[in-house]
Amino acid sequence: MEFVASRIARYKNPRYIQFVDTLPKAADGSIDRVKIKILYG
Repeated sequence: MEFVASRIARYKNPRYIQFVDTLPKAADGSIDRVKIKILYG
């Protein structure tokens, strides 16, 4: 959090950080951002 805070504007700082083992993938192998927002958002 300190690393990010020193490099971006204050209002852009993340409120929290969540570490996960794996990220959901789409059929083409890319990261499925919609599922991430549903699961972790």
